[in-house]
Amino acid sequence: MTTPDPYPTPSGPAARSLDQRLDAIARHPFRAKFHLSGRDRVTAELRGPATLRWHARDLVARRLAPAAPYKDGKQT
Repeated sequence: MTTPDPYPTPSGPAARSLDQRLDAIARHPFRAKFHLSGRDRVTAELRGPATLRWHARDLVARRLAPAAPYKDGKQT
């Protein structure tokens, strides 16, 4: 009996497009200077690239430019 993957890898044009953009970003010299170390590196190695990409997509979808921002139009 197999358990379903809790972090399925998205597929389709949007996922491929995001992968292409992430690969292009990774080739920028400024961003190439940053590397994971210590605990972050171990976590990334244990979870694998598919899980990290799923978490990244989830984070971007929830936190960056939401369709209905919290308190949009309210004076702060």
